Amino acid sequence: MSIDGGESPALASKVAKGAAVMGFTRLLARTMGLVSTVILARLLMPEDFGLVAIALSYIHFFIGISDLNFQKALITESDPTDADFSTAWTLNVLRGVALSLITLASSSFLPAMLDEPRLGPVIAVLSVFPLLEGSANAKFITFEKNLDFSREMILAVGTKFLSVVLTVVLAFLLKNYWVLVIGTLFGAFAKVTLSFALMPFRPSFTFASHRKLIQFSGWLMGATLLRSVGQQMDKLIVAALLGTKTTGIYHVGQQLAQIPTTEMIAPLNRALHPAFSSVRKSGGDMKSKALESAEILGALALPVGVGFAMVAHELIAIIYGEKWLEATIVLQILVPALAIERVATVADSIALALGHTKRIFTRQTIVTLFALSMQVLGGYLWGLIGILAAFAAARIVALFLNLMMLQHMLGTPCYLYILRIRRSVLAVTGMALLIYFAEQNGWFTDMHLYLVAFLKVVMGAAAYTGIHMAAWYAEGRPNGFETRVLNVVKKRLFGGARDVKAGL
Repeated sequence: MSIDGGESPALASKVAKGAAVMGFTRLLARTMGLVSTVILARLLMPEDFGLVAIALSYIHFFIGISDLNFQKALITESDPTDADFSTAWTLNVLRGVALSLITLASSSFLPAMLDEPRLGPVIAVLSVFPLLEGSANAKFITFEKNLDFSREMILAVGTKFLSVVLTVVLAFLLKNYWVLVIGTLFGAFAKVTLSFALMPFRPSFTFASHRKLIQFSGWLMGATLLRSVGQQMDKLIVAALLGTKTTGIYHVGQQLAQIPTTEMIAPLNRALHPAFSSVRKSGGDMKSKALESAEILGALALPVGVGFAMVAHELIAIIYGEKWLEATIVLQILVPALAIERVATVADSIALALGHTKRIFTRQTIVTLFALSMQVLGGYLWGLIGILAAFAAARIVALFLNLMMLQHMLGTPCYLYILRIRRSVLAVTGMALLIYFAEQNGWFTDMHLYLVAFLKVVMGAAAYTGIHMAAWYAEGRPNGFETRVLNVVKKRLFGGARDVKAGL
């Protein structure tokens, strides 16, 4: 990506490298977590996963609605001081103490409401989680601010590795849901320890910069509150309407559904915040960079999202086993919906860079209220399918609200962003139709699951790439995503070869 505004060519390289490192990091950490889940799924029951998922959703609800969002304030701040970092750490620790006490005091509320007595002890033990999370090194954000994600890779992968090893060992010994509880707490403790080991910093207990930090984070705190409500309440709604077992199936499916978007595409979004802050400071052209970002996000997210949905049945059977096949529908609906939303998530990065945090809050208010009301209605009328459909509808609403945000902030009409992803939409539609045609005509009959999954991936990738390139040539080879990909390939293969020239 060339998010450089024309003045700093090195920034584009830093953004691309940072996104690649973060993408690899999150994918590696998620892969280790997936390996752990594969083992645990064969030792534990869906009810065990559902029980811990409900408890964690309850705790993350409190964490989310009180998130101070100081990380974004420190990234946007030109030259944060040690007093700024210490203030952020102090407030986060105090928040963690308060949340741990609130969670512990209310640990009997949810079990009574859901008639699930096993929840009480689980929530009580997990109540220490907010304190652990709030104690992490606030100065660690310096690496992200400088688009250096190498330490983040060590932190994330190291934490996940230690947590997975302990969880798997305990799983063979205990074979019950306490394995998941202990693994969660150990992972949080390891993250705090490693954050200080990788970035030596001795925070002091101070409130020196609290006004500056809170002034920036005010609207973001509201937006995060609403986002947390939306992200955690869905599992609580499933639990209340459909029971612990269905919650476990929904949770496991949702975790797998997040891999293609949250773990593969989200790192690029994360790198865009500091990048667009640099573009703004240098006076670069944010309009063209926003359109370029949307094109790249669409070209990456759409085929990955739809592709995962097309192999959902095979993935669930291979990874988790036959007893988890009910989670197939979760993947088939959630992954494409999350991929579609990703096209315009650059809106958040631009809003943060411009200081338009109130727009993020307004957008999140609408999306959360819509999602919750539709999930309750959908779950009551149609069960799990209704909740999944409501989730997908909310992601589409979020897409259009993000497009409207971009139009208001930059003056670029919404339809321009849709036009920039036209070839990706055409290619992903052709890919889906080809795989659907193959399934309906029995091409995969009597084949082993592994072979079916492999053939679908190969066919999908070939169809998407072929249609994308054909459409690009048909339009006269305009300067776009295809041009950048071909230039990267040529440089990797032929070193100093000349760049591919656009036809228009």
